[in-house]
Amino acid sequence: MLMEFVLNIPVLYGERYSTSNVHLLLHLTDKVLDIGPLWASSCFYFEDFNGQLRRLFHGTQHIETQIAFAVSVHQNLPILAKSLQQGTSEKDLYSRMMEKKPQKTSECVGDGTYIVGAFHNRTITMEEEEAICNTIGQFQSLMSFKRLYKGHQIIQSQEYKCTQRRNNSVVKYNGNFGKVKNFVKVRANDQEHVLALINPMDRSEEMLGNLGRSASSHAAPLKPPSGQVVAVPDNNITDVCVYIVINEELGFVSTAPNRIEKE
Repeated sequence: MLMEFVLNIPVLYGERYSTSNVHLLLHLTDKVLDIGPLWASSCFYFEDFNGQLRRLFHGTQHIETQIAFAVSVHQNLPILAKSLQQGTSEKDLYSRMMEKKPQKTSECVGDGTYIVGAFHNRTITMEEEEAICNTIGQFQSLMSFKRLYKGHQIIQSQEYKCTQRRNNSVVKYNGNFGKVKNFVKVRANDQEHVLALINPMDRSEEMLGNLGRSASSHAAPLKPPSGQVVAVPDNNITDVCVYIVINEELGFVSTAPNRIEKE
């Protein structure tokens, strides 16, 4: 079937769509027989290296020489840096150059966890206040924010409207799934807590209907977010998920398959 599809690409879509990527479809069958189902394998790791190689040269002249020189610099720079004296301007420059911050953050709230962006004024609902109290008890102050950087991933709340390209608001927490409505930083009993206000999403095995029970084990069928609100400590969020809507009553959720590629 793949062979027939590839042969008919020029007829179905036009000659210009007979690309190398289309040709690679002919190898899928052999690859599945060799290494198993496609969803169980990943080329993201190698794709990420391609992206790193691309940053090692500029322009189109003497590319191999540029790459060799850049690799040499990368390998020798940490060795040369050991000779730099602490407190010198050279050491400070090296430290700034090597510092990695994939996203501008405003505050570190834990090991590898950062509040991203500014705090904003927001009136919480009675349901949200009750959820917070159920988690940490009575609180004295509260500030809201819309994004959290955790585990090398950006978690976006539903109230963050600046991007339409992806939805990073569906998360896994305590073995459950839900959509992050917003984030809050709360002070209670002289301690600060970072909480995600989440609309839970219940499992929906009975909603599969004609789709059958053969759905992949790595994808869970879910109902849409409920009106309920729970307050979840940031440490209890374990994954950012991919969420695919099937219809108004059914969707599928899976943990993100690409944890390596940064391009």
